[in-house]
Amino acid sequence: MKIISVPNPLLKEVSKPVEKVDKKLISFIQDLEKTLVHKKNPEGVGLSAIQVAKPWRVFATYLDHSDPTSVTTHINPVIVSSSKKMSLGGPENKPFLEGCLSINNTFGPVWRHQRITLEYQVLDENFELRSERKKYESFPARVMQHEMDHLDGILFTERALEQNLPLYREEDGELVEIEFN
Repeated sequence: MKIISVPNPLLKEVSKPVEKVDKKLISFIQDLEKTLVHKKNPEGVGLSAIQVAKPWRVFATYLDHSDPTSVTTHINPVIVSSSKKMSLGGPENKPFLEGCLSINNTFGPVWRHQRITLEYQVLDENFELRSERKKYESFPARVMQHEMDHLDGILFTERALEQNLPLYREEDGELVEIEFN
């Protein structure tokens, strides 16, 4: 599947809930997962439906690149609780720099909740929706929040700027701070 990039206006749309399971949805989820697993240069850890031009409340995550079966698709996800503690995510007080498959060569820190609980649906072996609830912390919590933002039409760069944090562009293998006037 083709991943759309900024400034495509679809990336600013709020995605709609999935209401029914049909062959179209099943095929879409399989393609979304394959796209994420096979994405190279750069690799990704999450991909939302809106990033492939489908305004559905669906995203896939791929947190363990050593295991292609570790892909999980979250349908109609909702953050039901989050920690008060916010983090920039990196070890030893160094911020983790988020990136995005829809924003080429741009990275930046974002304050995110350290822990969240997510309720979502998955397709079971009979291709029926089954509800799940899972707690995430640290990096996985960050990925879930990044993807949830996509479903609400928010890009990580907007979060960084509203939090008065720097953005960086990769130039010749080096990160250079982007200057805004």
